[in-house]
Amino acid sequence: MKDPIVERRYADCAELIEAWKNYLDMFSAAVKDESGSAVTPDTEQAFMDTKARIAMLHDSFLAAVKSEKKVAQNMIELVNRSITLRHLRKMSPSDAKKVEIEWHEAYMLLDDTVTHLRDERERLENINEFNYNMKKAVNRFTAMLGRGLRSIYFKLAVVLAVILGIIFLTPESAWDWVREQKAVGEPFGAYLDFKRGIGLGGPYSTVDKFMEERLTTMPPDIQLSELNTTQQAAARPFAPLDLFGKNGETFLNEAKAYRAATLRTDNGPVRVYAFYYFREKDPRNFANNFLINQTKSPAFANYTVFTDENALIILQSPSAVARSTVQYAVFG
Repeated sequence: MKDPIVERRYADCAELIEAWKNYLDMFSAAVKDESGSAVTPDTEQAFMDTKARIAMLHDSFLAAVKSEKKVAQNMIELVNRSITLRHLRKMSPSDAKKVEIEWHEAYMLLDDTVTHLRDERERLENINEFNYNMKKAVNRFTAMLGRGLRSIYFKLAVVLAVILGIIFLTPESAWDWVREQKAVGEPFGAYLDFKRGIGLGGPYSTVDKFMEERLTTMPPDIQLSELNTTQQAAARPFAPLDLFGKNGETFLNEAKAYRAATLRTDNGPVRVYAFYYFREKDPRNFANNFLINQTKSPAFANYTVFTDENALIILQSPSAVARSTVQYAVFG
């Protein structure tokens, strides 16, 4: 089977490693160019393009790294410090050597990450998706049933299994109808909150519940402030996306609820847009569609899109480091 997230991260990291090599080639040429003849408007533009490409691909690299995240963060920090080739030519030999060491550390981690992702792709290719999902479901059910049989709460476990069976076998359209009804929508939302509260996960009952759970437990170095913007304004940049026969702006405006906030980090402010849907697959499909199209359009370079259960999260900031910080520190 194929995992779209693994596929995207592998493609991005494989491209990033080439851009990272180009960065070193241009850096080395500039540092060794005593006459300054190698630094031209064309080479400066090529350097800027390479830096922009590294920044755009860096999110996938950071997400794929399992350890040594500081080394991965140093990559984008090194790029940000390298203002222009003309600026690099003024470096002292010791500073230039330090850049080469930092570049090499990041390259080794990037190369290891690409290798890991390649192995993961090969492993997944040998797995039958249906059998894999069935095995996971059977293992979960067997473990739950075994604990129930050994417990004095056996009857409660049986009742819970019946309830879960109803939930998973009932068509999603029926649950959507339930959520829309005032008489039963709120009790059902309370059930969802209870389910999350006891560690079973699942969709959020409301967008306010989602924002409360995420934004009230942030690290102290990230500050929350208001962001006054409409749902239509937040959705407008995504009109070029084609999703289910409609454009991305239309899809985002169909969200059941919407909230926005600004989070201030050491690397600048990040705008956070949360679009709330009843079904988890809707925001997930949008996020996957965005990842496929992000590298095709420079307009999406300042955005990071991902899902948290049934909430679609869009982060906007020119700083890839700031977006990554918010994504993993607040929503990770």
